[in-house]
Amino acid sequence: MCDAAGALLFRRRINAFSIPRFGAGCPLWPLYHALSRPMVPETAILDLPNGAQFQAWAICQPIAPVGFGTEPVMRATMLLKPLDDELHKDAQPVGPGCAVCPRAECGARRAASLVS
Repeated sequence: MCDAAGALLFRRRINAFSIPRFGAGCPLWPLYHALSRPMVPETAILDLPNGAQFQAWAICQPIAPVGFGTEPVMRATMLLKPLDDELHKDAQPVGPGCAVCPRAECGARRAASLVS
């Protein structure tokens, strides 16, 4: 779960899916894409550097009632389900976060990786 600024608010550890304790996650996660399209559900199959694949669902919505003269406070939520069957060739390559992602050729990278 993240707020409109992209700060991770709630994390639940999942085997084979690394979520950074501090800092942002991967900018390619559907969680962040959902922020640009409130109330529109997103889904994708994610391919992690360790070879694991996950089905992801994300949505962004207001967390309180919205009225005239008030700005909505938005929050995005992403759910993950591990895929153990066959590998999907059309899966979106993602990582845990730029600082610890080994994907050297990522166009969304915003920080140098600490992992060689």
